[in-house]
Order: sequence, then structure tokens, then C-alpha cells
Amino acid sequence: MPRSAPDLTGQTFGYWTVISPDPSRHGNGYMLCRCRCGTERIIQASMLRRGKTQSCACRKQEPIMDLTDKTFGRWKILSQASTIKPGIYWICQCSCGIIRRVRGTALRHGASKNCGCERRIRLHKRTYKHGEAKHRKRSQEYGIWANMKQRCLNPDFDSYRYYGGRGIAIAPEWIESFSQFLHDMGRRPPRATLERIDNNGPYSLANCRWATRAEQSRNTRRNIWLTYEGRTQCLQDWSVEIGMAYTTLFGRIQRRWSVHDTLKKPLQNSRKHKYPSQ
Repeated sequence: MPRSAPDLTGQTFGYWTVISPDPSRHGNGYMLCRCRCGTERIIQASMLRRGKTQSCACRKQEPIMDLTDKTFGRWKILSQASTIKPGIYWICQCSCGIIRRVRGTALRHGASKNCGCERRIRLHKRTYKHGEAKHRKRSQEYGIWANMKQRCLNPDFDSYRYYGGRGIAIAPEWIESFSQFLHDMGRRPPRATLERIDNNGPYSLANCRWATRAEQSRNTRRNIWLTYEGRTQCLQDWSVEIGMAYTTLFGRIQRRWSVHDTLKKPLQNSRKHKYPSQ
């Protein structure tokens, strides 16, 4: 037994108003409808519900509403478009500059509000973080931050045993956010590298600075520090100050000379260094 159509009496669909069901002439599912202009017709209920019919055609005879210079969302109407497609189209310019033909009903009903740029802008805001890691264009600061994490957090990294393997940690805010690292450290000065002030301390704002290679070479675990007359310096700095080759000073230390003899004993003419007198 066929299912009966719902009674749509009194409901309005476009210009049509349903007067009563009319199953007598067309079977079940048809309605007697009156258009706003007074025309009456028998229309299938499914056509009304799906919006397949809006009027008796009197609607097409109405004057076209001029939308020129009106704004719908990001669209601004420039002029009416000449087209062979059914419906009325308008030449529209989006606020981003794109110009397209848009159907008038889509503009009035809010189905079209922009050329798609608004969605792209929202997507960009969700996915954009800092712009420092673009393919083949990542910044030097981002590379330094990424290498720092590899050294301390990745056991498979070549240098892990010298950093994470011996307990060198990274500040939690730096692990989670490159933007925070960049905010704390600033841009890398020319020819500078990231240095930990305390070689046994963590990577953090309080323990890191930008330093040149020469400055950083003076702050490694391999450095030899000598204290003489109340002053403590690495061997390289003593070498520069007294004007004696670093290798000469290093050799004296290897032969267990005293600090005073290492720094103050003049060079002998002989190629072989003699031990200081006891």
C-alpha cells in the first residue's frame, strides 16, 4: 500500500501557498496551490519540498533587483553579467581582488560570501606558527634550535652522548616552542653560535648566550685553566697575554711543570725543553 504524502495545507513554498491536497486527479502526493499572482495549479508535494518550483513563472517577469555597488560578505557587486545560463549573474570583486561571476540568489541567500580567500586565511592562521621552517628556507635560528633538541633528546643522534647522554637538559618552554626560544635569545649575531655558560648546565635563558667560535672555544670541557697571581684564565688566553705559543705552554703542563715555570720560564735555545731544577 503506497505511503500517503504529508498534508501541506497552509504552508508556503516560494510564491506558492498550498490550499489543500488533491489526490482525485493525479493520485496521492499532489497539492492544489495558489501563486501570489492568483494562479492555481496542481503540484506534486515533493517538488514543493525540494524547491523545484517557486512560482507559476510570474516571478521571472518581475523587474530585476539592481545589486550594483552592494556588498555581500567580501563581495562587492560591479555590474550585471551577460550570460546564457539560467538565472541572473553579477560581476563581483572580492576584497582580495579576485573578480568572478556569481549568481544573484547565491549572494542574497548567503551561499557565496567570498572567493574562498576567507577559508584560506583561516587555514593559514591555524597552521602558521612562526614561518622560520619553510622548505629549503629555514632560518639559522630554527636550525640551531632543531639541532639543540636532537643533541639532547634523540639517542640516535651522533652527538647525543656528549649532551643528553650526560644529562644536559633543555628548558621545557624551549622544547615546546621555537617562538619562545627566538623571543628569549633573539636573532643570531653574525658568526655566532649558541653557547652554554655553564657546560654542565641546561639549555635555558639563564645559561645560554650567543658567542663567537673563539669565545666558545674558551668555554669547553677540554680547556685547561691556570690560576696565577690571583687571576684565572684558560691556557689560550695566557698564551695570548704572555706571547708564548699555546703548544709550548701545553707541553710544559704535560711534563708537569709548575704554573709559575709554565708561564714565566723563558724559552731556551735548545729544541728540547729541560725540566726545571728542583
